[in-house]
Amino acid sequence: MSYSTKNYTADGGNRTVIGGVLEIAGGKVIKDGQEVSLGGNQSEPGPGSVTNEMLADKSVRSRNIGTGSVMEEHLNSSVLDRLKAIEDKLKELAGSQSDGKTE
Repeated sequence: MSYSTKNYTADGGNRTVIGGVLEIAGGKVIKDGQEVSLGGNQSEPGPGSVTNEMLADKSVRSRNIGTGSVMEEHLNSSVLDRLKAIEDKLKELAGSQSDGKTE
């Protein structure tokens, strides 16, 4: 099958092929009812603009988080709880090893 245009629809209308540049001037891209960001000239997030929900759903990449945000005082309570549980378990294991030693 031959086409005389760079842009065409295939697979029974399920696929549109763009053989050039697709420019969306003032519009948006929607997938499954949700707007899709294609990247581009995104600004750095402002102070307080990164939420726990954004971190949980992985919509923020680590390069966007910024310096110092992984310091203990900036971690949310669920992360601190997990770290505390690990620390307690390590102390428990260290204690049980030293209790069983003979000198």
